Amino acid sequence: MPKRKANSAPKKPLHIAQILIARTIIAVGIIFLILFIVGTGLGRMLRSLDYFKVKEIMLNEAKNVDLSYLKGENIFALDLPKESGYILEQYPVYRNVILVRIPPDRIFAYFIKRRPIALVKLYRTFSVDQDMVLFGFLEQEPYPDLPLIGGLETKIFGPKAGKKYSNIKELSFAVNTLKAFRFNRVLRFYKIKKIDVANLDNASVLVQLPIKEAPAGAKAPEVPAWIEIKLGEAGIKDKVGVLATLLLQAKNDLPKIKYIDLRFKDPIIKLKESNVK
Repeated sequence: MPKRKANSAPKKPLHIAQILIARTIIAVGIIFLILFIVGTGLGRMLRSLDYFKVKEIMLNEAKNVDLSYLKGENIFALDLPKESGYILEQYPVYRNVILVRIPPDRIFAYFIKRRPIALVKLYRTFSVDQDMVLFGFLEQEPYPDLPLIGGLETKIFGPKAGKKYSNIKELSFAVNTLKAFRFNRVLRFYKIKKIDVANLDNASVLVQLPIKEAPAGAKAPEVPAWIEIKLGEAGIKDKVGVLATLLLQAKNDLPKIKYIDLRFKDPIIKLKESNVK
């Protein structure tokens, strides 16, 4: 009989705590497996019942949207994020759509409209929002008072509604100019009629002067007064600040001004011919 080696020691029995931990892990694993099997089976059952097929689709305000293709689909089988993306492709006038399940057989669709800040003249007129996404506008909601961005006909080819065009520097300039006017406490009261960005070095803005209330008995002006502001491309924020100061200083003589040129270091104010002596 072979002798036991002197340096070998008898194996120690497993500690009771270790045994309990091992048994607990096994038990938990079995429970999760059972829950998975039951859940999978329950999910398949819910997807097969006619009781959970979509019968009604509720919309918050998008009355022009047709989502009838969702009817008859199982409410639990629908991939709602995927469906939202598909709907936005079909209706780019909306910035987002949130689909919510309302068991047993209804879907609620919450639409969020894009808010146009200007019109863009291309082969047809598009709207554009502050994110520089082009889109059409609803027939019942035209926006004739929005400023028109011109000069992009040779910059954007094959425009697609719902696509973001922030890479077009001319469009980016126009949108940033609109934002600068809106956030300036003086210029936000001046309406922009048109922004010409055909050549950024000569980019200009056509601004309507605020219409003052006519004195009692006097005839109000029928035609609003406009001033052309030549901006150029660089330093738009600083130029907007300078423009606000100039308009405040010359507020009583604004109808006499033909244009203000801010492309150079010193502003240039050009008067109308009838006001030049």
